[in-house]
Amino acid sequence: VTGGTLAIQAATINGTLVYASGSVTKADAVTLEAPADYKWDNGNLISKAYIARIGNTYYQTLAEAVAAAADGDTIMLLANTTGAGVVINKNITIDLGGFTYSFNQGVGSTGTESNGLQILKGNTVTIQNGTLNIAAEAADKFYTVIQNYANLTLTDVTVDATNADKWSLTDGDSYA
Repeated sequence: VTGGTLAIQAATINGTLVYASGSVTKADAVTLEAPADYKWDNGNLISKAYIARIGNTYYQTLAEAVAAAADGDTIMLLANTTGAGVVINKNITIDLGGFTYSFNQGVGSTGTESNGLQILKGNTVTIQNGTLNIAAEAADKFYTVIQNYANLTLTDVTVDATNADKWSLTDGDSYA
């Protein structure tokens, strides 16, 4: 497919399906092998570089997805991912989809960019179905996984601050 849309409802495909641009969708009853740099997500063939989506729009970073989200949107994480922290200043849901998001660069006020998520006052945010943690290689950069000033709901979420080593107590425990 070069441009346009290919929708496959019921078929047997022998050989190779080449995806150049446009979109490819398939019914659940159809089995196709994705090309090396692509994967199937919710019936859609997408680049493995995409780690999040809102509806049928895909993003390469969580920060891009949050920036694009409108109030009330749900961002779906598509894979275990390591990426930068994010400031959230809107009413959204982040569904981790059973995956882990590991922070490798913090956010926060100038000079104290040491949070994975910074959720600003006046917003309602839900995070569900997965794990948030700090990447081991970034441990010395983080104080908290989530800095929350809003109405935050966590459902089936593990918040792992094991690697929050920026400021430690004398007994070696980190602040979470």
